[in-house]
Amino acid sequence: MSVPPPDPYATQQYPAQYPSQQYPVPYQAPSNVPPLGPPGGYPAVHPGYAAAYPEESRATLALILGILGVTLFSLCAPFAWWFGLKDKQAVDAGRRDPTNRGYSLAGMVLGIIGTALLALTGLFLIGYFVVLIALFGSAAATSG
Repeated sequence: MSVPPPDPYATQQYPAQYPSQQYPVPYQAPSNVPPLGPPGGYPAVHPGYAAAYPEESRATLALILGILGVTLFSLCAPFAWWFGLKDKQAVDAGRRDPTNRGYSLAGMVLGIIGTALLALTGLFLIGYFVVLIALFGSAAATSG
């Protein structure tokens, strides 16, 4: 009769002061898997950092431009809308970090609101100048 090999994922009972205490067996990588990282033994990713995505995220830029477009400088709003939309599409495609999707969505929404405010301001100014020209143009024509 042969004894089956020990299960590497099972817990082992070690002799200790307290016999009921069990310790897990430490994980050992299979020997047929090549090591991670580039040749030379350096790790592919620094410890504590997430894996890099092929493109840098512009979600923070979209959010900042969106805030500026709604509050101070309305001409930033269409750019916030554009950057937010493109960044959200890139996150959905897997080219950018998905943790920044909320920032890009917020920048896009603020860009849409700011662009609408910019358009309303432009329409108001055009209407204002049309009324001024109509009033002063007719007053100049009747007095002359």
